[in-house]
Amino acid sequence: MKKIIALAMALVMVLGLAACGSSNTTSTDPSTSMNGTGTTSPDSPKILRVAITEDPASINLFDRLDGCGRALWMPVYESLFDYDENVAPYCRLAESYELDDDGLGITIHLRKGVKFHNGEEMTADDVMFSLKLGLESNWASAYGDINYDKCEIIDDYTVHFVFNSVQGPLLYQLCYCYILNEDNYNAVQAGTEQAYAGTGAYKWSDWTIGLEYNMVKFDEYWGGEKYFDELNMRIISDASVAILELESGGVDMIQRPNASDAERIMADPNSGFTVWQGSRVKNMNLGFNVQAAPSDSKLIREAVVAAINPEEVLEVAFAGLGTVSTSVVPSGISAWEPYGTDGKQYTYDVELAKAKLAEAGYPDGLTIPLYYLNTSDMQHVAEVLIGQLNRVGITVESQAMESATLMDLQMNTNDTAMFLRILNFSGDPNQVINIAWSPEVGYV
Repeated sequence: MKKIIALAMALVMVLGLAACGSSNTTSTDPSTSMNGTGTTSPDSPKILRVAITEDPASINLFDRLDGCGRALWMPVYESLFDYDENVAPYCRLAESYELDDDGLGITIHLRKGVKFHNGEEMTADDVMFSLKLGLESNWASAYGDINYDKCEIIDDYTVHFVFNSVQGPLLYQLCYCYILNEDNYNAVQAGTEQAYAGTGAYKWSDWTIGLEYNMVKFDEYWGGEKYFDELNMRIISDASVAILELESGGVDMIQRPNASDAERIMADPNSGFTVWQGSRVKNMNLGFNVQAAPSDSKLIREAVVAAINPEEVLEVAFAGLGTVSTSVVPSGISAWEPYGTDGKQYTYDVELAKAKLAEAGYPDGLTIPLYYLNTSDMQHVAEVLIGQLNRVGITVESQAMESATLMDLQMNTNDTAMFLRILNFSGDPNQVINIAWSPEVGYV
């Protein structure tokens, strides 16, 4: 992985829009529910149609354990622990647990009777198999300093995980420990089955990578009855297109609308739509490949920092819905404290940016590529940044791309580059600190 140094810019709200009445809660009048056909017959299947912005390009959860993947497959797959509305971990597929006296291990008691979508019961064998898959994936660091060789099965419904060091954010890390059925996974890999079997309330029906993913209700779900019979998840990266689909009735809910649309709807009590803000913490940052010139120069990075006006980014790109980052730790996390007046964080200063460029040997400016996700919110931010950097003599060659392509470029490029990214955080500050000061990733 290429070493990336990033500067925090803004903590943005996780916004969504839904047609009133399209809530995933039980209705007293099922005949009024959306069914995807324009009819309201009580005998029709109740279908929730959702537009999401990013395509993980896979239904294998271990390909995408980040926010892009979870936005799609959370109805299908479940983890040992999950987050509540306050971003605190609680037992999901785990029923209870005990920590070892030395803090280096945890005994996890599994829920009994939990069925996979292929009809098999979840056991400790599936947990250990899934843990191994996670540790062999690109997301192994999410599990913490775990020692797989010392982990063991106690009985069919009990496992013991062992770590090499005491893990402060242990339960947060185990929120990434999603469980798949071992027999089914091997069958899919062998080509004898098509869809991965999770334990969630919905199972895969059919899908077209890049376009849409369909799920149907799992009747043997351990967590109880769900209101909707089917979920239709469509990939619509352009928020302007998504809002038109919502307002025309093509979908019932959209993810990450343009801030201006959210602001307009919030101001109109008769719009017929509901805007909600999710509990996830999302911090936007601009990363640099510091293994290639000229972005390997701290002076260049300092020039970029001084050239950026984060208040303008927040106002123009997000209609002011969010807060400007003043620390590595986002303000949505309890450990947040603002920088003081000791000069640790540069403020917006065009003349300082120009002076830093001249000191780095670029008095007449330079050109740097910028890569970002091809979603509307990233496009808006990129446009603001391009204008700000141009004021100090930095020409930006920007390119939007799919999530998988962007991730591959971040990890493998040998060229100078800037990457506009949104990082999703749990409520545990250690996750932020790990991202900020790991060998691969650091903050200016």
